[in-house]
Formats: sequence, C-alpha cells, structure tokens
Amino acid sequence: MKRKYVLALAILGLSVSTLVSCKKTDKGTAETTDPTTKTEEVTKEGAEESLQDNSRTSLDWSGTYAGVLPCADCEGIETTLEIKEDGTYKQTSLYKGVGKGEKFTEEGKFEWDSTGSKLTLTPTKGEVSFVEVHEGSVLFLDKEGNTVTGPLAENYRLMKK
Repeated sequence: MKRKYVLALAILGLSVSTLVSCKKTDKGTAETTDPTTKTEEVTKEGAEESLQDNSRTSLDWSGTYAGVLPCADCEGIETTLEIKEDGTYKQTSLYKGVGKGEKFTEEGKFEWDSTGSKLTLTPTKGEVSFVEVHEGSVLFLDKEGNTVTGPLAENYRLMKK
C-alpha cells in the first residue's frame, strides 16, 4: 500500500514539475519576443504623434482674434478675424483716421498648410492672405506666406478674444 502512495506521489510530482517547467518556457519565449514588438509599436506610434503635434491638432485655434494692424497711410487697421471650424473665416477691417469709419468685410475659406501651422485665407473676392496660428494669437504673414521681419513684426499679431 505504501508503494502505491509513493508511486502516485512520484507521478503527481513529475506531472506538476513538467507543467510548471512548460509554463515557464512558454512565458520566457513570449517575454523575449513580445517586448521587442511592443517597443517597436510604441516607437512608431510616438513618431506619428510627434509628426502630428502642430497648431492644427494641439491648439484651440477656432475663434475670434482682434487687434490693430500697421497701415502705410493711416493710423492703423482695426482688424477682427473670425476663424470657424467649418473651414470658413470672416475678416472685418476699419481703417483708423481715414474716411468716415467705414468697415470692410471679407469672407471666404481657409486651408491649412502641410505643417499644420499656417492658414491660407482665400476670400470670395480679393487677394489671398496668410496667417500663422499660435497659442492665443494669429500672426499675419507677408504676401508670399513668410514671417514679417523688422521692428514692426509683432504689430502683425491679433490676439484671441
């Protein structure tokens, strides 16, 4: 009778040790291959997210911006620019110190550039203009879409209301 118990315990012990060693081998194999794959996936996702981190995706850009833009033959151009989430905009301009205080309104559509930081404003009538979107402001650019330089450069900025 003792032999049966000893034999049964030996078989049971062998079975348990075999199962445990198989599980450890399976986990070991899984651990050596999965972390590399996961690391590569995380690296790819991180790279894609960093490429998409721009004004368009990271800022609350829609809204109304206001300020006074420089003017060559007047005191300044009181300007309001409303950028809408539907891809349209409305710009109102008042030339200070000239005329009878008449406001000019321009409406149209805008498109983001490939970097996601600049807008091309295309009016229904008139010339295209460019703005660069920043945190809490937009900066009007020159006619070629480049940043205005010189002592008056910051005067081309409208602040978000």
